[in-house]
Amino acid sequence: LRGADRRRLPLACHLKLDTGMGRIGVRWPAGREVVEYLLQAQGVRLEGLYTHLSRAEDSSEFTRRQLSLFRRAVRETEGLGARLKWRHAANSAAALNHPESRWDLVRPGLAAYGLWDGFEPVLSLKTRVVFLKNVPKGTPIGYGGRFKTRRASRIATLPFGYGDGVPRVLSTGRRPASLIVRGRRCPLAGPLSMDMAMIDVTDVPGVSVGDEAVLIGASGGLEQTAGDLARLAGTIPYEIVTGLTARVARVYRP
Repeated sequence: LRGADRRRLPLACHLKLDTGMGRIGVRWPAGREVVEYLLQAQGVRLEGLYTHLSRAEDSSEFTRRQLSLFRRAVRETEGLGARLKWRHAANSAAALNHPESRWDLVRPGLAAYGLWDGFEPVLSLKTRVVFLKNVPKGTPIGYGGRFKTRRASRIATLPFGYGDGVPRVLSTGRRPASLIVRGRRCPLAGPLSMDMAMIDVTDVPGVSVGDEAVLIGASGGLEQTAGDLARLAGTIPYEIVTGLTARVARVYRP
């Protein structure tokens, strides 16, 4: 608030309430003191109140408790004389599962990027085959030599790895992730390296150097989402897409 009293026009602000997320924000009813301070402060106009719902995707009861506390805070804040223009609480899960949480604004995250079931994803992650080789059964692939081919195989090398932000665990779990090549799912073969990955393309007729390989996105009637990878990695879609490093080339299309 420093310097706000020197502005010609008041500085509009929104006050964050912690109703159960435990991250940032003031708790209620202790937050009444903050509201009273803001209403008296020079150069500041309290025009919004908001909170964040922590379990809107899996706990209706906890979400109802959060919303009940938020409604109480809104009611009491307006009772203190605040003229609230904006009241907002809904993230993607709340906006879709709890219509009563929408208030004056919604703040979609996953849904805005199509990372929610039923929405069209806005991101795809693709690479190309740079090397091919035929190997006999029992050939070790990748660091450690723990992965060995179970049959005579055709192995493709791709120019991406954990240095690009793709979780290494996708290649080391009991069920490794696949990439889509020529309409076939091709599993990762051996652990990801920093800059390279290998996949088994034995069952892909005619595969060639330069063929597209899709980790996230659709190709040949098949699709793999960030959510699919997140489930394999034991994490959330946000971590998959925000983990992609700056060296991954971005191509923006209308």
